[in-house]
Amino acid sequence: MNNLKIGVRLAFGFGVIVVLLIAIAAIGVSRLTALADGTQVIVADKYPQVVLCNTVMNEANKIAQAVRNALLFNDPEQVKQEIAKIRESRILIEGTLPRMGKLVQSNQGHVLFKHVLDTGNTYVVALDQLLKVVNDGQKDQAIEFLTKDMRPVQQSYFDALDKLAAYQTQVMDQAGVDADNQYHAWRTTSIALALLASVAATLIGFLTTRSITRPIGQAMKIAQTVASGDLTSDIVVKTHDETGQLLQALKDMNDSLVRTVGSLLLL
Repeated sequence: MNNLKIGVRLAFGFGVIVVLLIAIAAIGVSRLTALADGTQVIVADKYPQVVLCNTVMNEANKIAQAVRNALLFNDPEQVKQEIAKIRESRILIEGTLPRMGKLVQSNQGHVLFKHVLDTGNTYVVALDQLLKVVNDGQKDQAIEFLTKDMRPVQQSYFDALDKLAAYQTQVMDQAGVDADNQYHAWRTTSIALALLASVAATLIGFLTTRSITRPIGQAMKIAQTVASGDLTSDIVVKTHDETGQLLQALKDMNDSLVRTVGSLLLL
């Protein structure tokens, strides 16, 4: 490296630092992009699945409460109101389930979602049978059907919803953990790269500066020695850069003065 021109050495040193800075920036952009993608998955995919599943669960609970109230109330008008609530909740559930299905991606999620659909269809059949009995005014038969036939079907449906909700919550939580791990990994990497860049910049600056200042200092010492009249300096030139050329010029000057003084002494 000492044989390189000073300008080349300086350009090399600055070039290495620039390359390290570009590498840090490139890795930073890559990690931030990955973190943004992970966050987007949570916001646009995982979280909506949990919200939609909770919506279905809430409406299913409203249906169960409305069924209970319809069997408890004796006022026909109140019974009609509860049945209307059941219809509203069913419409909302029927509109929500297709949206949930579009967001499910994993195999386990598809299995759990299919189980929700299967148990839900069975529950809807039982619910229609119950409402028919209620509309016919056969309340005692409706209560018996609810306790013996419909309750196990309803429980299976609710259990399927609970399992799907638990799985979706777990997936969303894991996505959050992954995003947090990406952040900590990038923080560690960025600190390491910053330290590496600092050490490299310091080392390159030190070596480059020393490769320039030491020969110049040597040249100044030789020039001062010659100026004082001492022509006995042993000048050794080891490089071919600007400082090496300067030392070579001083060596040639010193040798020339030695020859001149020698010629004068012979006169």
